[in-house]
Amino acid sequence: MINKAKLILGLAFISTGASVAGAICNHLKLRKELDKMARSMANSVDVKVPEEVVNKAINIAVDREVSNCAIKAARDASNMIANDIRKKAEVAVNNEYANIKNDVKSALSKKVGDLDISEIREEVVEKAKDEAATKFKNDLDKVLDTYSENLKNVEKIYRSIANTMNPKD
Repeated sequence: MINKAKLILGLAFISTGASVAGAICNHLKLRKELDKMARSMANSVDVKVPEEVVNKAINIAVDREVSNCAIKAARDASNMIANDIRKKAEVAVNNEYANIKNDVKSALSKKVGDLDISEIREEVVEKAKDEAATKFKNDLDKVLDTYSENLKNVEKIYRSIANTMNPKD
């Protein structure tokens, strides 16, 4: 019974497939015939387009092409000018660098020569003294704090010994 059902179902699918294939073939034949008829009609029919429409279409196409050419020419000119300016600026900077370099060297040499080293030495020595004194004072303060704490501890020890020897009743 199952085999019969499968057989019937298979035959139904095959017949459906054959019908679809036939429909597709008919569609393609019909399409070819319609294309032939359309071409035949297009060749046999004389269409007259008014000169105004043709001229307007030509003017629109010319305007579009002129606009595109103008934009491209402007972009090319802008790039050319930018490259030219860049090259000229680079050459000018390189030329001025050599001139400025010598001027800066001589100005710096003069400034260094004008420095009074003894005055700078005195300032450095004075600053070093102040820093050393501050550090020494901080160290002495720490030593004094430690000494005071130790002195208080000794005082407590002596007081404890004194209290032990002279007990108060």
